[in-house]
Amino acid sequence: MATGEQRFFCRAPYVAVQSKIGAGDAFTGALTLALSRGAALDQALRWGVAAASATVGTEGTALFERGAVEALLPQCEVQAV
Repeated sequence: MATGEQRFFCRAPYVAVQSKIGAGDAFTGALTLALSRGAALDQALRWGVAAASATVGTEGTALFERGAVEALLPQCEVQAV
């Protein structure tokens, strides 16, 4: 993720992929929600990656559950690049 002043990379945790459906929407929603609650850009990126990762671990069109996102969040490592 990049702005005019900052660039970040977030390593996603390993998740057994069940379906890719909704992962982008989950990422965008979690990122936007975190930003709207005052999170810094790097932390909002972590939430987005954790939500997308949790979503790919669900079957079909199911989306993540909050507990799954919170469990994956510590595994989402952000680096300034």
